[in-house]
Amino acid sequence: MVIIEDIGQYDWWPYSVVEPDQKLAGVWLPAEDGAEGLIIAEMARCLNQWSWLVSGTWYGKDAASIQGFDRYPGLMKDLIGSAQSRTPRELATVSEWGVGNPDPAQLSSFAASVRSSRGRSYCLALAPEDFSRRTWYGVTMGAYWRAVLAFHFEPAGLQYTDRAIAGCYLEQLAKSRFVAVIPLDMHPQFGFALIGSAEQAGLVAAALADSIPSMRLEEVAKLHERGGGLAF
Repeated sequence: MVIIEDIGQYDWWPYSVVEPDQKLAGVWLPAEDGAEGLIIAEMARCLNQWSWLVSGTWYGKDAASIQGFDRYPGLMKDLIGSAQSRTPRELATVSEWGVGNPDPAQLSSFAASVRSSRGRSYCLALAPEDFSRRTWYGVTMGAYWRAVLAFHFEPAGLQYTDRAIAGCYLEQLAKSRFVAVIPLDMHPQFGFALIGSAEQAGLVAAALADSIPSMRLEEVAKLHERGGGLAF
């Protein structure tokens, strides 16, 4: 299992480095089209001492009409919290945070939503057994603001702000001992990247061992050079 350390040092890493002392490390897990469910299943099997954390924000004309995690039957194991708000353009929002069931089908379905939103509105992560629920709520608020910015402002000039929020999210996640589960963007590679601190990425890699193939540094660099990367 290949661990890529100090990701922020590489030119291909697209996200802002907010705290230089918070080094990120990651494992890239490639998959063939249609085979991502097998990776999720193997991760659920090997990482049975970890919790799957989920968060989501949905939009509508009024909060009562918005369906949250109920749209993923069987995904939610334990609801951590929920909140309602309104955006500057009077869209109602419903946000929910929880612990997901380690069910490969449900996790795969939610991961598809994470990919389609590119980390705006939805987050998926792994956490050790003694994780802080309050911290999960806090670090994922960036996803909410990324979605609000995308909904309400013109794209021109927004890219830097969006990537700064994304970089801050990943660094805070690593500092909190979480590991982000981020889908690859399918152009040209399917699969997932697991991003966290060097320590946490190492623990995940050790648990997975060689049950799942991983990408080497040069393969990840080439992926980004070809216009691929993270759906985030």
